[in-house]
Amino acid sequence: MVLQTTLNNFRWSMEYVVVIVVIIIVVANCERNSHREKLGLPRQKLSYIPLKTHMVSISGHSSGATAATHFYLANSKHVDGVALFSSIHYQCGSGGLYTLMPCLLGRGNTSDSVRSAEKYATAGLIDSLDNLREKRHYIYHGTQDAFIHFDNGLRVYQFYKAFSNHVKFEQFETLHAIPSKTCGIQCTGIPSTPGNGCSKCSFSVVYDGLNFIYNGELVESTATTCRAKYNHDGLTLVDQEEFISPLDSTVSMLSDAVLYTPPQCRVNSSLCSLHIAFHGCRHSIQNDGLDYIKCSGYLETADANNFIVLFPQVKQSAINAITLFHCWDLYGYTGPLYGTKLGSQNQVVFRMVSRIMYKEDDEKDVPSATNLSTWNNEDYYYDLDPEIVSKSRFKSRN
Repeated sequence: MVLQTTLNNFRWSMEYVVVIVVIIIVVANCERNSHREKLGLPRQKLSYIPLKTHMVSISGHSSGATAATHFYLANSKHVDGVALFSSIHYQCGSGGLYTLMPCLLGRGNTSDSVRSAEKYATAGLIDSLDNLREKRHYIYHGTQDAFIHFDNGLRVYQFYKAFSNHVKFEQFETLHAIPSKTCGIQCTGIPSTPGNGCSKCSFSVVYDGLNFIYNGELVESTATTCRAKYNHDGLTLVDQEEFISPLDSTVSMLSDAVLYTPPQCRVNSSLCSLHIAFHGCRHSIQNDGLDYIKCSGYLETADANNFIVLFPQVKQSAINAITLFHCWDLYGYTGPLYGTKLGSQNQVVFRMVSRIMYKEDDEKDVPSATNLSTWNNEDYYYDLDPEIVSKSRFKSRN
């Protein structure tokens, strides 16, 4: 009797396993490009856009703020400044989920972040930290943030203060969401719904952040309501997949990104600058549709200040628990050099920005997806000497 019960339990367990595996396979195949039909946006290949400047600005929320720091440090010579909303500090969670969780709870060491940045800069894996001295850095963290502890915001501030003369830290009693003037969940307290990454407050943190980057020269939008769901004007899906190496199985980026071009920039793009906005966990177009993009305040700020906005996108994948929630690489799931020029997500976004910024004849120094992905990330990482680092230690897989 006991044996029969055990066999029955085993049979039911195996059936559950089979059902779960089938569901995962079906969902993975169905979701690959299902966002396209759901969004109903025109889709095109990314192409050169003649802009006002070859410099960009960057911002991000949650894991997207961490991705913004990674891209900024790797390419700071091309960036005017960065605005970070609800971020962890550089390399705080590096190593795995077991190191990430204490970091999210506010346990971390800014001096370790500074040392990591200095080591990578010496190795040439990020741009010179001297570039940060006169650039502008805006840090925002809500005091009611239940997902990334408020102390992280203070440590992000301390990290940038170690290298820059221009760092601003702002706080308010907000949740783990982007404060927006137009729409979103309630600004404070316990929300009745999970929301779409935005909270309706008395201010727009996107405008405040970008306005600080540009030294108070921006104009605040007068829009008072969230952009209508049916209003897709200026929004386009752009092929992100062509910038992803087919050899890279851990990059966890969607086949499409979103590009927003205000009306005046469609008429004369040379009046406009490029801004890169990294979404937070759960708020990719695969999960949220266009809700996050429309409620966050980016479109209104772009309209009022001649910004073309590129929204790179992470996809949901079964690499680990973090990628199931559409998160950017917080701790190294793409490889140990995730926060450097060799980080695969950094490489994809860099190639996209280079396509926008430069004509084909000017792209001689821009590495291709295939070429860059042949560098052995792990071999280089473990060859690093903490005291004397040689850039000659790259090893090719071919």
